[in-house]
Amino acid sequence: MWKKVIKKICILLCTAYIMVVAVAVVGYFVNNDTKSYTRVLMHELYEQEEIDSIFIGASHVYRGVNPWIVDEIWGENTFNLSTSSQTIDGSYALLKEANKIGGIKCCYLEVSARMVCYNKETRQSDVTASYIISDYMRLSLNKVLYILNAMEPKNYINAFCPARRNWRKIYSFGFMRDTFQNKSEKGYKEYDYVENETEYYAGKGFVYSRDVVTYTGTEEPIDITENYISDDYLFYFAKIVKYCRENDIELVCFSMPMTQRLIGQLGNYDSYLKQVRDLCERYEVLYYDFNCANQALLDLQDSDFKDANHLNGKGAEKFSRVFADFFAGKIDERELFYSSYAEKKLDSKGIFGCQE
Repeated sequence: MWKKVIKKICILLCTAYIMVVAVAVVGYFVNNDTKSYTRVLMHELYEQEEIDSIFIGASHVYRGVNPWIVDEIWGENTFNLSTSSQTIDGSYALLKEANKIGGIKCCYLEVSARMVCYNKETRQSDVTASYIISDYMRLSLNKVLYILNAMEPKNYINAFCPARRNWRKIYSFGFMRDTFQNKSEKGYKEYDYVENETEYYAGKGFVYSRDVVTYTGTEEPIDITENYISDDYLFYFAKIVKYCRENDIELVCFSMPMTQRLIGQLGNYDSYLKQVRDLCERYEVLYYDFNCANQALLDLQDSDFKDANHLNGKGAEKFSRVFADFFAGKIDERELFYSSYAEKKLDSKGIFGCQE
């Protein structure tokens, strides 16, 4: 009897192994990630021996905070662990993933006016943002829990088995041939930095853009209402605070600068500012909004932005130096920040008029 049981178990294990290998082979041909920044970012993360500080958030951060400049000023090894459309649950998962490397003393979490309003249903509907993270996380309990909480059950198979998302590509011989050729190149195998037409991955999670903002008139306004921060965001924010305290990691929150035109479309920006400040005060977490920075110290013009919501490489250099100098204690808080956006606007005496 035992021989039969052992035989069946062996057959099941062999079948499972064959299926895993088959899925991996199919995935190699149908998933073209040769231009993925996150693939290189996560590989680079796992290659780190120790990280002193991390920056976590959405694409505003990976295009705006240049770790190479920060390292130069702080004398540390920092890493930008931001991804496209990263929601708060993704930030939580990546914080835990980075902490496995060891040495993290501080986590700089971006609190974005474009992201804090996402509720659970909204973030679960944008599974691409979650795939971007989960596809390149190493298999662990952290990865499994992230997937289970980041999306609805109907997307679990696609998350754990990326090849299934693009299975129809197996009917396109040309696509599979090109994907195989691209992945066979030395640069892909050795995780060389990715370069696209107008931007490129510059290392340690930072993406340098050469674009300059042009306004199309199609930007959608966002209403800053009471209780603008979603319950889902509040839930994971509390988990991040708790995790940082349990692991002796200092948590600092900040908001990346946006164009004045975009801030004008957000309605009452100071209402958002008050809600975030109240949240951070409740948990005794420091918060700084660089949209309230003194123009004399952080002089960002439209030419420093890739689009209304993201800095380009030139703007990122300006911002990163001020960011690093401020947190290094080289710039006084009272000199750098106004108490509100309205105060900054009033004191600027019409400087913003042409940008709104």
